[in-house]
Amino acid sequence: MNTKRILVLLIAALVISLAATAPAALAFSDVDNHWGASWIRTLTGLEAISGYPDGTFRPNNQITRAEFSVVLAKSYGIEEAHGNALPGVPDAHWGKGWIEALTAADIIDVSLYEDGYDANAPITRQEIAMMVTRALDVPSENGGDLPFTDTGIIAAGYGTYVTGAYQAGIISGYPDNTFRPAGTATRAEAAVMTVKTLLADGRIDRIIENVTLDLQPDRSFVPGGGGQQLVFTLTARDQDGLPVDGANVSVFASNQTNGVDCRDQLSVSDGQTDGAGQIQTTYTTTAGDDRQHIQFMFNVNAGDRFFERIFDLVVTSQATPVEGTIYHPFTGDPVSEGVVLFADSSTGASYHLEIKNGRYMAILPVGSYGVDVVNIPLNRTAFGIGHTYQNSHSYLRTDFLQWRILNVSLTHGVVASQDFTRGVLRGTWSGAQAGNDITFAPVRGGVPVYKEVELGTIAPDGTFVVLLKPGIYEIGTMTGAVLRQNVQVSAGEITTVGTLSR
Repeated sequence: MNTKRILVLLIAALVISLAATAPAALAFSDVDNHWGASWIRTLTGLEAISGYPDGTFRPNNQITRAEFSVVLAKSYGIEEAHGNALPGVPDAHWGKGWIEALTAADIIDVSLYEDGYDANAPITRQEIAMMVTRALDVPSENGGDLPFTDTGIIAAGYGTYVTGAYQAGIISGYPDNTFRPAGTATRAEAAVMTVKTLLADGRIDRIIENVTLDLQPDRSFVPGGGGQQLVFTLTARDQDGLPVDGANVSVFASNQTNGVDCRDQLSVSDGQTDGAGQIQTTYTTTAGDDRQHIQFMFNVNAGDRFFERIFDLVVTSQATPVEGTIYHPFTGDPVSEGVVLFADSSTGASYHLEIKNGRYMAILPVGSYGVDVVNIPLNRTAFGIGHTYQNSHSYLRTDFLQWRILNVSLTHGVVASQDFTRGVLRGTWSGAQAGNDITFAPVRGGVPVYKEVELGTIAPDGTFVVLLKPGIYEIGTMTGAVLRQNVQVSAGEITTVGTLSR
């Protein structure tokens, strides 16, 4: 029998990586939106059930007696048996050893199979109730009424098992209040009942449906010279805020400036979270780290997926704080998620600043940067956007917004707060061809400032959408023709100019 353990299960596609990389894909291509997804992932995380070579799980397929025997035996850590004959099960059958092991463990009630145990037959729901109840060792005298309308068709000998499984919270009925005892079980239903059995038996403490990773470095900037220590504490919590114990964590450290692996400077590079859901490691700088960008990645294995947390360290005596607030250009609200990416124009080093409740904050080396606000959620349907738009400073992609500011200068000791506030301007350019550029020149003192012009791209249906700083704009063409003057753009608002023509 296995000892009690916590299985970390993740069902939400929670984005907690600060890099552009996404968490690992789900193990099965047909599970993500299935009602039994969390249970299936739990069971696959226990390595008690697997999928098919094509990457599917096929949750709605029937499961046979032999297949369920393997699932239940592996869930309980019962080893495959050999040698004893079983009525109705050929010696050469692939599942005989598991069926034999469950029979020896008194989990399969062989007295209910007068004609022998047909291992290839689809298993019924009442048979699963029998096996899981006996695995739990629920007393056979369990009584009580069942709430199902079809209890009268439960086969002889199965009634106490169905009652025991129901009282243990392992089985439930259908929306029409039936149990369908003789109905064949699907792979998803089998996964649900198996995991509920393990929960009832105390072999899994809980199903963790969501995990958040809180990374706390004691500093985000250290001076050069070597011998500086940076202490990281990573905390994993579940959807109820409880610590996740025993999650496997790998920590990587690399010099982003010269590509050197720095893991040997970590006190811990592989380990598990403790009872408080935490793991701690210390990074010690060397003289070679001076004026370098060191990136740390924390990989947390959880069930059949992994999640990342990334942190950027600056080792330099010439740095400055950067901070600000990001507002959604379509609504004006602080954005719920996203990243501000600072790319050093001279070194090529890039720094990923997580947006939390609209705010970003870090300490970066002095220099000139191109700054991108990326991965801001966009509900294209809500805003009536039918195409992907792109111009020189903003992008409207399939599901996310991105916009850019060039030549941002950071000066030592001077707090840098860049204004990323935007509004939305949309309309139609009659007669324009798809891909044509449309210009937006800010107007100050009644005069268009053409050196700060921004571009929009015309979609196949002649429409355009562009993210602009609040202010007044002249709309024109690349040839200098003016399409509309004195158009006001407001922060967090959508301004529609209708149809434009020369």
